[in-house]
Amino acid sequence: MTKLGENLKRLRIDNKLTLAKLSEISDVGQSTINDIENGKAKNPKTDTLTKLANALKVNINELLCQQWDDNRNCDQLKEEAELYETGEFKTPEAAMQFILKQPTIMGYGGFNVNEMSDEDIISFANELLNLIKMLAPKYNKYYLWGVIMNSEAITQLARYYKDKYGNNPLKICEMLNIKINYINLKPNVYPAYTVNITDKKVININKNFTSKSQKVLCAHELGHALLHDDKLINQFKDNHNGNYEFEANLFAVALLFNEEDFNIKFNKLDNYILQGILDSNIELV
Repeated sequence: MTKLGENLKRLRIDNKLTLAKLSEISDVGQSTINDIENGKAKNPKTDTLTKLANALKVNINELLCQQWDDNRNCDQLKEEAELYETGEFKTPEAAMQFILKQPTIMGYGGFNVNEMSDEDIISFANELLNLIKMLAPKYNKYYLWGVIMNSEAITQLARYYKDKYGNNPLKICEMLNIKINYINLKPNVYPAYTVNITDKKVININKNFTSKSQKVLCAHELGHALLHDDKLINQFKDNHNGNYEFEANLFAVALLFNEEDFNIKFNKLDNYILQGILDSNIELV
Protein backbone atom coordinates (compact mmCIF):
# COMPACT_ATOMS: atom_id res chain seq x y z
CA MET A 1 0.00 0.00 0.00
CA THR A 2 1.28 3.48 -0.89
CA LYS A 3 1.21 6.50 1.44
CA LEU A 4 -1.56 7.93 -0.74
CA GLY A 5 -3.55 4.71 -0.31
CA GLU A 6 -3.00 4.72 3.43
CA ASN A 7 -4.13 8.34 3.74
CA LEU A 8 -7.21 7.83 1.58
CA LYS A 9 -8.31 4.75 3.51
CA ARG A 10 -7.70 6.44 6.87
CA LEU A 11 -9.71 9.52 5.89
CA ARG A 12 -12.52 7.39 4.48
CA ILE A 13 -12.74 5.33 7.67
CA ASP A 14 -12.50 8.45 9.87
CA ASN A 15 -15.51 9.82 8.00
CA LYS A 16 -17.34 6.49 8.44
CA LEU A 17 -17.69 6.03 4.70
CA THR A 18 -17.84 2.77 2.80
CA LEU A 19 -16.18 2.46 -0.59
CA ALA A 20 -19.60 2.60 -2.19
CA LYS A 21 -20.62 5.76 -0.31
CA LEU A 22 -17.36 7.59 -1.07
CA SER A 23 -17.77 6.61 -4.71
CA GLU A 24 -21.29 8.04 -4.69
CA ILE A 25 -20.45 11.43 -3.16
CA SER A 26 -17.16 11.90 -5.03
CA ASP A 27 -18.29 10.66 -8.45
CA VAL A 28 -15.17 8.45 -8.59
CA GLY A 29 -15.57 4.78 -9.48
CA GLN A 30 -15.52 2.34 -6.57
CA SER A 31 -12.92 0.18 -8.30
CA THR A 32 -10.69 3.25 -8.79
CA ILE A 33 -10.90 4.13 -5.09
CA ASN A 34 -10.14 0.52 -4.18
CA ASP A 35 -7.11 0.47 -6.52
CA ILE A 36 -5.75 3.69 -4.98
CA GLU A 37 -6.17 2.37 -1.45
CA ASN A 38 -4.45 -0.92 -2.33
CA GLY A 39 -1.57 0.78 -4.14
CA LYS A 40 -2.48 -0.51 -7.60
CA ALA A 41 -3.19 2.97 -8.95
CA LYS A 42 0.06 4.77 -8.14
CA ASN A 43 -0.43 7.87 -10.31
CA PRO A 44 -4.14 8.80 -10.28
CA LYS A 45 -5.40 11.73 -12.32
CA THR A 46 -5.55 15.21 -10.85
CA ASP A 47 -9.34 15.36 -11.27
CA THR A 48 -9.71 12.09 -9.37
CA LEU A 49 -7.65 13.31 -6.42
CA THR A 50 -9.47 16.64 -6.35
CA LYS A 51 -12.89 14.94 -6.31
CA LEU A 52 -11.84 12.64 -3.48
CA ALA A 53 -10.37 15.51 -1.44
CA ASN A 54 -13.52 17.57 -1.90
CA ALA A 55 -15.75 14.65 -0.92
CA LEU A 56 -13.69 14.09 2.23
CA LYS A 57 -13.66 17.86 2.90
CA VAL A 58 -9.88 18.01 3.20
CA ASN A 59 -7.05 19.78 1.42
CA ILE A 60 -5.55 17.62 -1.30
CA ASN A 61 -2.22 17.84 0.54
CA GLU A 62 -3.70 15.59 3.26
CA LEU A 63 -4.19 12.93 0.61
CA LEU A 64 -0.85 13.22 -1.08
CA CYS A 65 1.53 13.64 1.91
CA GLN A 66 4.92 15.38 1.81
CA GLN A 67 6.74 12.35 0.43
CA TRP A 68 5.22 13.03 -2.97
CA ASP A 69 6.97 16.38 -3.08
CA ASP A 70 10.32 14.63 -3.08
CA ASN A 71 9.29 12.21 -5.82
CA ARG A 72 7.85 15.05 -7.90
CA ASN A 73 11.05 17.04 -7.48
CA CYS A 74 13.15 14.15 -8.80
CA ASP A 75 10.82 13.73 -11.78
CA GLN A 76 10.94 17.48 -12.43
CA LEU A 77 14.74 17.55 -12.49
CA LYS A 78 14.81 14.60 -14.89
CA GLU A 79 12.28 16.26 -17.21
CA GLU A 80 14.25 19.51 -17.24
CA ALA A 81 17.51 17.70 -17.95
CA GLU A 82 15.93 15.85 -20.87
CA LEU A 83 14.52 19.11 -22.24
CA TYR A 84 17.85 20.91 -22.09
CA GLU A 85 19.72 17.99 -23.67
CA THR A 86 17.41 17.26 -26.60
CA GLY A 87 14.71 19.89 -26.98
CA GLU A 88 14.13 23.50 -27.83
CA PHE A 89 11.59 26.08 -26.86
CA LYS A 90 8.56 26.26 -29.11
CA THR A 91 6.35 28.81 -27.34
CA PRO A 92 7.11 32.34 -26.11
CA GLU A 93 5.60 31.50 -22.69
CA ALA A 94 8.05 28.66 -22.02
CA ALA A 95 10.93 30.66 -23.47
CA MET A 96 10.01 33.69 -21.34
CA GLN A 97 10.06 31.71 -18.10
CA PHE A 98 13.42 30.19 -19.00
CA ILE A 99 14.97 33.59 -19.72
CA LEU A 100 13.63 35.18 -16.54
CA LYS A 101 14.97 32.30 -14.43
CA GLN A 102 18.54 33.19 -15.35
CA PRO A 103 19.50 35.79 -12.72
CA THR A 104 22.86 36.57 -14.35
CA ILE A 105 21.20 37.39 -17.67
CA MET A 106 18.60 39.59 -16.00
CA GLY A 107 21.12 41.18 -13.64
CA TYR A 108 23.82 42.10 -16.14
CA GLY A 109 22.25 41.86 -19.56
CA GLY A 110 19.85 44.78 -19.24
CA PHE A 111 17.32 43.01 -21.44
CA ASN A 112 13.73 44.24 -21.43
CA VAL A 113 11.74 41.18 -22.46
CA ASN A 114 8.56 43.24 -22.58
CA GLU A 115 9.96 45.03 -25.64
CA MET A 116 10.88 41.80 -27.44
CA SER A 117 8.64 40.06 -29.98
CA ASP A 118 7.52 36.46 -29.42
CA GLU A 119 9.93 35.34 -32.14
CA ASP A 120 12.83 37.16 -30.48
CA ILE A 121 11.99 35.65 -27.10
CA ILE A 122 11.97 32.10 -28.50
CA SER A 123 15.17 32.70 -30.45
CA PHE A 124 16.92 34.27 -27.44
CA ALA A 125 15.94 31.39 -25.14
CA ASN A 126 17.15 28.78 -27.61
CA GLU A 127 20.46 30.62 -28.04
CA LEU A 128 20.92 30.56 -24.25
CA LEU A 129 19.99 26.89 -24.25
CA ASN A 130 22.63 26.15 -26.88
CA LEU A 131 25.28 27.95 -24.81
CA ILE A 132 24.38 25.82 -21.80
CA LYS A 133 24.66 22.69 -23.93
CA MET A 134 28.14 23.77 -25.05
CA LEU A 135 29.31 24.42 -21.46
CA ALA A 136 27.64 21.41 -19.87
CA PRO A 137 30.32 18.79 -20.69
CA LYS A 138 32.97 20.84 -18.93
CA TYR A 139 31.01 21.96 -15.88
CA ASN A 140 28.15 19.47 -15.53
CA LYS A 141 29.38 18.16 -12.20
CA TYR A 142 28.82 21.63 -10.72
CA TYR A 143 25.49 22.42 -12.43
CA LEU A 144 22.24 22.55 -10.47
CA TRP A 145 18.93 22.47 -12.34
CA GLY A 146 16.36 25.03 -11.28
CA VAL A 147 17.15 28.68 -10.69
CA ILE A 148 15.42 31.05 -8.31
CA MET A 149 13.94 34.06 -10.06
CA ASN A 150 14.81 37.50 -8.74
CA SER A 151 12.17 40.09 -7.93
CA GLU A 152 12.60 42.13 -11.11
CA ALA A 153 12.26 39.00 -13.24
CA ILE A 154 8.99 38.11 -11.49
CA THR A 155 7.49 41.54 -12.08
CA GLN A 156 8.57 41.36 -15.72
CA LEU A 157 6.88 37.98 -16.08
CA ALA A 158 3.66 39.41 -14.63
CA ARG A 159 3.82 42.41 -16.98
CA TYR A 160 4.43 40.07 -19.92
CA TYR A 161 1.20 38.16 -19.29
CA LYS A 162 -0.68 41.37 -18.48
CA ASP A 163 0.37 42.92 -21.80
CA LYS A 164 -0.43 39.73 -23.70
CA TYR A 165 -3.77 38.73 -22.15
CA GLY A 166 -4.82 41.51 -19.76
CA ASN A 167 -4.75 41.42 -15.97
CA ASN A 168 -7.62 38.95 -15.44
CA PRO A 169 -5.93 35.81 -14.05
CA LEU A 170 -8.98 33.69 -14.90
CA LYS A 171 -8.54 34.51 -18.59
CA ILE A 172 -4.77 33.92 -18.41
CA CYS A 173 -5.38 30.47 -16.91
CA GLU A 174 -7.79 29.71 -19.73
CA MET A 175 -5.22 30.77 -22.34
CA LEU A 176 -2.49 28.69 -20.68
CA ASN A 177 -4.76 25.65 -20.26
CA ILE A 178 -4.54 25.79 -16.46
CA LYS A 179 -7.70 24.29 -15.00
CA ILE A 180 -9.62 26.08 -12.24
CA ASN A 181 -11.87 24.24 -9.79
CA TYR A 182 -14.29 26.10 -7.52
CA ILE A 183 -14.67 24.05 -4.37
CA ASN A 184 -16.36 24.25 -0.98
CA LEU A 185 -13.79 24.18 1.83
CA LYS A 186 -13.30 25.86 5.18
CA PRO A 187 -12.69 29.49 4.08
CA ASN A 188 -10.35 30.45 6.90
CA VAL A 189 -8.13 27.43 6.36
CA TYR A 190 -8.06 26.79 2.63
CA PRO A 191 -8.77 29.89 0.51
CA ALA A 192 -6.96 28.41 -2.52
CA TYR A 193 -4.21 26.02 -3.53
CA THR A 194 -2.42 24.79 -6.65
CA VAL A 195 -1.62 21.20 -7.60
CA ASN A 196 1.11 20.11 -10.03
CA ILE A 197 0.86 16.52 -11.21
CA THR A 198 2.70 15.28 -14.33
CA ASP A 199 2.14 17.94 -17.00
CA LYS A 200 -1.10 19.32 -15.55
CA LYS A 201 -1.63 22.33 -13.33
CA VAL A 202 -4.88 22.75 -11.39
CA ILE A 203 -5.87 25.77 -9.32
CA ASN A 204 -8.49 25.12 -6.65
CA ILE A 205 -10.36 28.18 -5.35
CA ASN A 206 -12.77 28.21 -2.41
CA LYS A 207 -16.16 29.31 -3.71
CA ASN A 208 -17.09 30.89 -0.37
CA PHE A 209 -15.22 34.05 -1.40
CA THR A 210 -16.57 36.89 -3.56
CA SER A 211 -15.87 36.89 -7.30
CA LYS A 212 -13.39 39.75 -6.86
CA SER A 213 -11.62 37.80 -4.12
CA GLN A 214 -11.48 34.71 -6.32
CA LYS A 215 -9.57 36.69 -8.94
CA VAL A 216 -7.06 37.83 -6.32
CA LEU A 217 -6.63 34.27 -5.06
CA CYS A 218 -6.31 33.03 -8.64
CA ALA A 219 -3.58 35.59 -9.39
CA HIS A 220 -1.57 34.35 -6.41
CA GLU A 221 -2.02 30.70 -7.37
CA LEU A 222 -1.19 31.49 -10.99
CA GLY A 223 2.13 32.77 -9.69
CA HIS A 224 2.70 29.40 -8.04
CA ALA A 225 1.68 27.55 -11.21
CA LEU A 226 4.13 29.51 -13.37
CA LEU A 227 7.03 29.81 -10.93
CA HIS A 228 6.94 26.75 -8.69
CA ASP A 229 6.21 23.62 -10.69
CA ASP A 230 8.95 21.83 -8.72
CA LYS A 231 6.54 21.59 -5.77
CA LEU A 232 3.46 19.39 -5.80
CA ILE A 233 1.23 21.54 -3.57
CA ASN A 234 1.23 25.29 -3.03
CA GLN A 235 -1.33 26.86 -0.69
CA PHE A 236 -2.35 30.48 -0.25
CA LYS A 237 -0.68 31.98 2.86
CA ASP A 238 1.26 28.82 3.63
CA ASN A 239 3.67 30.01 6.33
CA HIS A 240 5.88 26.98 5.74
CA ASN A 241 6.34 27.71 2.05
CA GLY A 242 9.35 30.00 2.49
CA ASN A 243 10.22 32.34 -0.35
CA TYR A 244 7.58 30.80 -2.61
CA GLU A 245 4.83 32.82 -0.92
CA PHE A 246 6.71 36.06 -1.41
CA GLU A 247 7.24 35.27 -5.10
CA ALA A 248 3.58 34.35 -5.66
CA ASN A 249 2.43 37.48 -3.81
CA LEU A 250 4.76 39.66 -5.86
CA PHE A 251 3.53 38.10 -9.11
CA ALA A 252 -0.12 38.62 -8.09
CA VAL A 253 0.34 42.26 -7.09
CA ALA A 254 2.32 43.04 -10.27
CA LEU A 255 -0.37 41.39 -12.38
CA LEU A 256 -3.42 42.98 -10.73
CA PHE A 257 -2.19 46.48 -9.92
CA ASN A 258 -0.17 49.31 -11.46
CA GLU A 259 3.03 50.61 -9.92
CA GLU A 260 2.02 54.17 -10.78
CA ASP A 261 -0.89 53.95 -8.33
CA PHE A 262 1.49 53.04 -5.49
CA ASN A 263 4.35 55.36 -6.45
CA ILE A 264 6.86 52.60 -5.68
CA LYS A 265 8.34 49.66 -7.56
CA PHE A 266 6.64 46.44 -6.54
CA ASN A 267 9.94 44.56 -6.36
CA LYS A 268 10.99 46.90 -3.52
CA LEU A 269 8.09 45.80 -1.31
CA ASP A 270 8.56 43.12 1.33
CA ASN A 271 6.21 40.17 1.73
CA TYR A 272 4.33 41.75 4.66
CA ILE A 273 3.23 44.67 2.46
CA LEU A 274 2.49 42.47 -0.56
CA GLN A 275 0.35 40.13 1.52
CA GLY A 276 -1.46 43.10 3.03
CA ILE A 277 -2.34 44.44 -0.43
CA LEU A 278 -3.86 41.10 -1.41
CA ASP A 279 -5.63 40.55 1.93
CA SER A 280 -7.34 43.94 1.70
CA ASN A 281 -9.01 42.74 -1.50
CA ILE A 282 -10.18 39.35 -0.19
CA GLU A 283 -13.50 38.82 1.58
CA LEU A 284 -16.11 36.12 2.10
CA VAL A 285 -19.44 36.12 0.30
